[in-house]
Amino acid sequence: MIVDVEIESSEIAVGFITMWSGLLDNIPEGWALCNGSDGTPDLRSRFLYGVGSQSEIGNLGGLNSHNHTYSQVPEHTHSINDPAHEHTINVSNRGVYDSPQGGPSVHSLDGAPSVYTTDLSDPQLYCQYTGSNDCSTDNSTDLPPYYELAFIMKTEVTEEIPQGLIMIWADPLSSVPDGWLVCNGSLGTPNLTSRFLRGVENSIDPGNVGGYTEHNHTYSMVPRHNHLITGDSHIHNLHSTTYYLKPGGVSNAIFSLTTSGILSYTNYNDTDITLDEAGSPDCETDNASSMPPYYEVAFIIKDNSINILPKNVIGIWADESEPIPGGFDYCNGLLGTPNFTNRFLLGAPAGLNPGSKGGFLEHNHTYTEIPSHTHIINSPPDRHFFDIEWVYTPDSGPIMAEFYDENGEPNAVTTENQVGASIENEGIATCMTDNASSLPPYYSVRFIQHTNCQPEASAVGFIDTTLYTDEDIVASYIYDDNDSDSESGSQIRWYKNNVYQPQFDDQGTIPAIWTNKSQDWNYTIRPNDGKELGNLVWSSKVTILNSLPEATTINLNPSLPYTSDDLVINYDYSDADGDDEGDTHIRWYKNNVHQSMFDDQTSVPAIWINKTEKWNATIEPYDGEEYGEVRSTTVQTILNSKPEAYDLQITPAVSYADEDLELSYSYYDADGDAEVGTHISWFKNGESMEDYTDLTIVPASELIPGDDWHATVLPTDGTELGDLVTTGIVHVIVDTKPVIGIDDSDISYRDGSIGNSLVFTITDEYVQDPTYDLYRNGTQIATDVSWSSNSPITIDIDGLSQGYWNFTLVAEDGYGNVEMQEVRVHVQPPRSLILDLLPYLIGGAAVAIVVSVIIVKKKGASDTDREKPSQTENISENAMDSVISESSNISSDSTTPEGENQEIIEDKALVCPECGKVLSAGNKICPKCGNKMED
Repeated sequence: MIVDVEIESSEIAVGFITMWSGLLDNIPEGWALCNGSDGTPDLRSRFLYGVGSQSEIGNLGGLNSHNHTYSQVPEHTHSINDPAHEHTINVSNRGVYDSPQGGPSVHSLDGAPSVYTTDLSDPQLYCQYTGSNDCSTDNSTDLPPYYELAFIMKTEVTEEIPQGLIMIWADPLSSVPDGWLVCNGSLGTPNLTSRFLRGVENSIDPGNVGGYTEHNHTYSMVPRHNHLITGDSHIHNLHSTTYYLKPGGVSNAIFSLTTSGILSYTNYNDTDITLDEAGSPDCETDNASSMPPYYEVAFIIKDNSINILPKNVIGIWADESEPIPGGFDYCNGLLGTPNFTNRFLLGAPAGLNPGSKGGFLEHNHTYTEIPSHTHIINSPPDRHFFDIEWVYTPDSGPIMAEFYDENGEPNAVTTENQVGASIENEGIATCMTDNASSLPPYYSVRFIQHTNCQPEASAVGFIDTTLYTDEDIVASYIYDDNDSDSESGSQIRWYKNNVYQPQFDDQGTIPAIWTNKSQDWNYTIRPNDGKELGNLVWSSKVTILNSLPEATTINLNPSLPYTSDDLVINYDYSDADGDDEGDTHIRWYKNNVHQSMFDDQTSVPAIWINKTEKWNATIEPYDGEEYGEVRSTTVQTILNSKPEAYDLQITPAVSYADEDLELSYSYYDADGDAEVGTHISWFKNGESMEDYTDLTIVPASELIPGDDWHATVLPTDGTELGDLVTTGIVHVIVDTKPVIGIDDSDISYRDGSIGNSLVFTITDEYVQDPTYDLYRNGTQIATDVSWSSNSPITIDIDGLSQGYWNFTLVAEDGYGNVEMQEVRVHVQPPRSLILDLLPYLIGGAAVAIVVSVIIVKKKGASDTDREKPSQTENISENAMDSVISESSNISSDSTTPEGENQEIIEDKALVCPECGKVLSAGNKICPKCGNKMED
């Protein structure tokens, strides 16, 4: 029968981790915050990073912030400061002699200055390197957009799935299970769309948000670099005057600048070229994604109180020591699961289905700005070459020359001129930093998906709900599994009066022997498909009803009733509940008419019964609550009572063939019927004596000694014969008496000896239950002891006290014949004991020492006070205590304690003088050493 049921719960395995958006103080019972205590993983301030089934879980990694190294130089140049410069030359102003020195006399002739130029000069300019080989950006957050939740782990075995629990969903939003809501900020749910999840710190309730989808970095370090400097060739002008020597009126140049004269050069000079500073004091990289590798999922929150874990919800597993629970599979892309390995979970944007992927393990940034910097220009001092022609006086006098500046003033300096240097651009248009991790602080876990369809139990009830204590309780339910998994290991728990009965775990039947009336029974069923348990379902209660009592094995006795019989109803009362019998209804019927005077009586006295009447009875058992089924006996017809013959006897009981045998008996008929045609039979030695049939007397003339006679009586009331009754046997005998035989009528033995007895034999040919009595000194010590002819009767007489005892046996043969036999027993004193007598040797002759031993018989107790022996053929008697006094000199007139009857016997014994052996009285040869002694 199908009954209403109640679904209670679906168990989540201990160690399962999920999310909680409520207050920390409201974390459900049986769950704990994952803060590293009490065996939980420490997920505070960490994101969860999925790893494969072969990877270790519990690894930590990632950073809250990061920076980048970089080495590329953004494209840039510098402006050049190139001041004009001049050179000095190593030709000093010389004086002009008016007369030659050691030669013809000379004097100067001033001439106009002429302009000459130096040769071209290459300045060989170059920049020094500037910047660092190890450049890095400033730190920047590594946190993607997040929402802080409490990660909680199940730590106790409970069947509740708390409301407010948040799970992961990777299927289309249209298939979100009933009772679960997408966490998009509506209907009181936290808005987890487009956000990663990070564990809260201790004592900080969930709800904080933070992080960025993109980020950049500032930087100020200049990568090491240089510039190519190009310096143009340049020249300087020289102004000089030519001097002439005019001897004899002939002009001869003695100094001039020419283009093909003697090579000379200017002095060195610095160009002092510098670069202006270039770049920006505050540089920033371009933005880059803050998103680590992710898989977009939906986060759903439980919004009802039904404890059902839907298929395809995804949870977290961080216990390396335990396998994942049954019914779950790793989210590794196999078996239809999403592949979360090496990915973080990102809440899908509002309205979009889960499944998109993105993010990077590493990232870098582009940048174009060059941090502020300049370079040092290395400009070696340079000089210019020029040609000079030398003219000597005859006496090789000093050179005479004079240089002027452009203003005609005497000066040995060239004119100023610029180098004309230029700088080439350096760097690339768009620079890129080195890669850096995109991973925020994480804790590696395994994401597991509930891939198994939980089995279901429906129509939970009982095969029958009308149950009694003699009926088994049989559970009934329908098992269903959408995966077509077979049922395996379903859990059944039985409750009696709301008390759990563990002895019946997983049993589908409660045997009737365990039930009693008024008990309420129900059970729970959690179907199991071999992978996981389904929802807990309660059956309704079934009450064990009162079992009706039963009357069984009903009989009306006797089965063949007569008027002399009481009618008695016999039955067995039984009650499956063990209830005692109450006021059971019994109704008697005679010839189908209710006999109310016998209501509830188990018998009808014979006085109320007559032959040919038809009687029956009905019984309706009662257990104190309900009456059982009315059942009837069979109908019994009262039969004619058989007549009876009783008190049969034949007189005389023992015949001596001198008088008639006469049979007598009494007749009785319960119906009051007169004796009609009773049959009498006589038997002699077992043979029927037809001549005396139906006669009560057998004449004495028919009796012969040795014959056995008996009779039978078969009473009849003219309708029915009674039971055949037989008399006892009457023996026809010759009058003989028992004969008692005895081995010796005068017996004696020493006091203390054992094995002494009297042996009688009784002989009689005709006996009937013969017995004997035994007397000692006139006191009866055995009565009515049975005997058999020619069988010895042994009487134990050990232990009698010293003196004379008379035993009398009286035998009776059962026919009144008695015989008796008397025996005299003499108990003599024991042999004397001599105290350490040593032989005396006088004059070499052996002399026998005569020692008198006085035996005192104590007769304090009367023989009649002794306990009467049992009636057996072995009669035991405890002897009186004897007091024996031994002395080497006791006179015959020694006295005994006053008031005791004493009999003193003197005996003489010899002591062997050779070996000290005490000899018995009258013995003159030592049995030990063979010494012969004289009187």
